[in-house]
Amino acid sequence: MKSIIRIFILLIFCFIILNILVDQYNGELPVAEGGFTCEEFSQSDSISNKSINHQRAWKDSKYWESYCVNYAIVGDHYNSSFTYRNGLNQSFYYETFHEYWGKVYHDLLQYESDRLWALQDSLKNIGLQESLNSVDFADMVVSFVQDIPYSFIMSKSCDEAGDTPCVADQKFGLLSPVEFLYTLKGDCDTRTTVLYKLLKHFGYDVKVVISSEYAHAMLAINLPLTGDYLTYMGKRYYFWETTNIGWQPGMLDADMKNINYWNIALN
Repeated sequence: MKSIIRIFILLIFCFIILNILVDQYNGELPVAEGGFTCEEFSQSDSISNKSINHQRAWKDSKYWESYCVNYAIVGDHYNSSFTYRNGLNQSFYYETFHEYWGKVYHDLLQYESDRLWALQDSLKNIGLQESLNSVDFADMVVSFVQDIPYSFIMSKSCDEAGDTPCVADQKFGLLSPVEFLYTLKGDCDTRTTVLYKLLKHFGYDVKVVISSEYAHAMLAINLPLTGDYLTYMGKRYYFWETTNIGWQPGMLDADMKNINYWNIALN
């Protein structure tokens, strides 16, 4: 009799476990690497002596789809990128504002050519799991950066930052992609250059565009889209704001509409 009761209890236990697993499998939220769901992902990180691990959960620019990612940045890579940026020579001469900054961006990206592979692999897996087309995949990547809270990166003090988070005394007023993804601190050109690097890796035709008049930097992408764009070599490159959530491609702020004030810095 006791054996029958034990078997009966075991069957009930197995039934409960099976139902839990089925519920998890049929849930609407995608499952991230490591078995977490997006709902369980907090905007948090953990630090060890060797690396920092970030968990990020976000929605696409239209607030339709949820994504989540878990990636690590090696501490030595962050330290060497910081040292490299601070050692860059500012004395090189270029005739124009956008040529000068294009050189700075190019040098930082060249130095970090192979250091974002963990994040790149994670984003690629999301695209495969969700069967994203080229436009939706680009939106997933851009919205990942848009969702990270904005911070000023200043070359001097943060006196003019007001209530906005700020990092002071940074050479060029800029962080490299590795530094940004390690600290999660960045303003317009910091965020735009990391997106340029990520999207270039995935084969997209993208530019970094900047404006001295508007004191701003933005992504420009060649995709079948609508809205405001810059023409280069017969192609349309649609503006994409990176500094806050909800910005879709082709949307230019009303105060930045003069296309003549925008130039390609990184081609």
